Amino acid sequence: QWPGPAAIGQLPDSTPCAFSFGPKHVEVFDTSAKRLRRLYAEGVRPGDDPASVTTQVSSAAACSAIATTTIHCLARGADNHLHHISYEDGFWNQWEDLGGVLNGDPVAVSPASGILDLAVCGQNNEIFRRRLNADVWSDWIDTAGVTNDPIATVVTGNQSRFLVRGTDNHLYEGLVA
Repeated sequence: QWPGPAAIGQLPDSTPCAFSFGPKHVEVFDTSAKRLRRLYAEGVRPGDDPASVTTQVSSAAACSAIATTTIHCLARGADNHLHHISYEDGFWNQWEDLGGVLNGDPVAVSPASGILDLAVCGQNNEIFRRRLNADVWSDWIDTAGVTNDPIATVVTGNQSRFLVRGTDNHLYEGLVA
């Protein structure tokens, strides 16, 4: 039973992104003033803030944990490219430009340790995806799907599932194993 909402952190400036490493560890991020911001972190030591590593972002963040000490965050940059930053063993790395031409917010999930799957809408609303596996990014993969709406993600077993409303208003699912 849900006892009702409780204030747990700062006011978000964009759609918040939340994930968990496991019991008693929840992370919540958003983008504020064109930068990534940690809104809430249960079980994290002070000073682990990504704000010290800045880049211009123009979308909500998509973040996921791929291991107990590794977080990956993605956002559309001011140049409409996909930008990526990771947090490993207590330190934020630098932002990297993953290219592409985005028309919406990225989404990301981790179906297994060391793997990150992401999906984005391109400039004509086509859906593209990429995979990070053992610190190596795949090339962009055109899924042949098109949507005018945000992409939803979920992990079942070791599969990433991307769900969208198509331009014909039907629900579509893409599986990545």
